[in-house]
Amino acid sequence: MSTDRTMLARFGFADPDRKVPEHDAACQYLAQPDVALKVASIAGLGPRPASKPVSRGHSTYVIDDAPCMTYTVGERFDFHHARLELAIQKGSGQYATTIGFVDTVLYFNEAVRSVHTQVRSTGYQPCDGKDDTWTDQHVLACEVKITRLPVGDLLRQLHLYAEYARPQYSHEPTFRWLAALRWQPSEVERRALENERIAVVTLGAGFDAFLATLRTPPTPVDSI
Repeated sequence: MSTDRTMLARFGFADPDRKVPEHDAACQYLAQPDVALKVASIAGLGPRPASKPVSRGHSTYVIDDAPCMTYTVGERFDFHHARLELAIQKGSGQYATTIGFVDTVLYFNEAVRSVHTQVRSTGYQPCDGKDDTWTDQHVLACEVKITRLPVGDLLRQLHLYAEYARPQYSHEPTFRWLAALRWQPSEVERRALENERIAVVTLGAGFDAFLATLRTPPTPVDSI
């Protein structure tokens, strides 16, 4: 008989959805590119708007008495890939302890451009043609709940995960968190989650349609 040996279970918060087939289907559903982009938007992720221009702060960037300014803007926001049941651990080697498993982790790439312009009476004009571009990565960690549970249990679980899912290096993105629920939460429940910066979505008609596709007999593949 298998047992749940995660730290979360030892704290008395074993996942009631572990053997619920609908739970695995929901994890796969969130990993669909169109769904991933939709939940990212709900969680407040997407191409950043143009920032307020700031001075480049160097006299050589004053051209025709008009200072050069710089602003950044997100040009594109794309779904990159997903990972299912990602282990959250503390320690390493023989001292490693598994805290728990994040159901679905979604990774996105944002193409960002730093634009150098001159501020003139006619508006912004290109300054020196040397715009900088780079790619930022964003991570959205999704916890799926099919069986209804107290919102306090969910908060304790995600707070524990967040404690050990912090980036190790400055260039690594910070996890954003989202709860995907099979039921419609009350206003009080929703506010409790959002106050902790946890976005909330419900698995509704779109998920029902996805479940229906899973019940369709698969196309036979060649056997050898």
